[in-house]
Amino acid sequence: MKVLASNATIPVERALNLLEIWRTRNFDADRLLKRSRISKVLLSSSKARLSQSQFSSFFNSAALLGRDESWGLCPVPIPIGSFALMCRSVARQPTLGAALRTGLNCYHVTARDFEARLTLTDERLARIRLTDRISDPECRRQFHATFVFFLYGMMCWVTGRRLPLAGVDFVFPRASASAEPARVYRTRVSYSSGYTELRFDAGLLQLANTQDAVSAEDFLRKSPGNLAVAFRDTASAAERVRRYLRRNLGEGSSLENMAGVLQLSVATLRRRLLDDNTSFQRLKDEVRRDVSIEYLVSTNLPLEELAMRTGFVEVSAFHRAFKRWTGCAPGDYRKRSAV
Repeated sequence: MKVLASNATIPVERALNLLEIWRTRNFDADRLLKRSRISKVLLSSSKARLSQSQFSSFFNSAALLGRDESWGLCPVPIPIGSFALMCRSVARQPTLGAALRTGLNCYHVTARDFEARLTLTDERLARIRLTDRISDPECRRQFHATFVFFLYGMMCWVTGRRLPLAGVDFVFPRASASAEPARVYRTRVSYSSGYTELRFDAGLLQLANTQDAVSAEDFLRKSPGNLAVAFRDTASAAERVRRYLRRNLGEGSSLENMAGVLQLSVATLRRRLLDDNTSFQRLKDEVRRDVSIEYLVSTNLPLEELAMRTGFVEVSAFHRAFKRWTGCAPGDYRKRSAV
């Protein structure tokens, strides 16, 4: 049975962090939620997830309402259109190194409160270091975390692949036990460091830019939600399993069936998924969750039909699973999303 071409969902904590700053600075947080069509009740669960379209709508709305592409985190606003200018300029460059230098230079022109510099520590290691003039500690934390997150997504988009990193350091202290940074960057992540910086093999700078003017326009229509998942490794066993499950959710699948589809032994598939820090059941749950959220946000399908399309025999089982994944029932999620 055909399902939506589901995109991965994004933890709600990124929106919650920005929303809290808006409230403490007396920005119009309620207007932001209304414009981005996200109910504040939906954000009451720390386990909630946003679809890529919801995530994009939230950050784009924050930029437009504040006339600031730093979303109110920098003292001096970044002019609207800076990100689009940067993307279009990046798409014209031949290599990752040229794209990074061009993109960072765009922000050197448009931004007043931060600088990001690409340098070589030696012949083998490159780094991008972020410095700033942001005095508010929480604004600084959120800006650094968000900038590095989107920067890495941009690097992966330019090259069309997940790039291995040698390390990520943040200048701010660790605030929570969230596993997201380790999952995203797949390298050592340090806190309370002297600088915020991202390090990688200098040889990656010579990788060809896989994008062009046409793909840049498509990218801009979907950003920044697509940046949040651009680091997916499409050739990995985990991604191959995800793609198959998205196409065949309603038909049911098992680890044994999946191994046969990939022409691997069960033991080999299990080992490769473990190497990707996941398992077949975890992937199946994630795909079911993400497809369910996309259906709830984008369609009016009855919950019984939605449960069947995501591989559940009984709607009650779907209700229990969805509440376990997101902290709220599917019907409530749909109501809260339809502001």
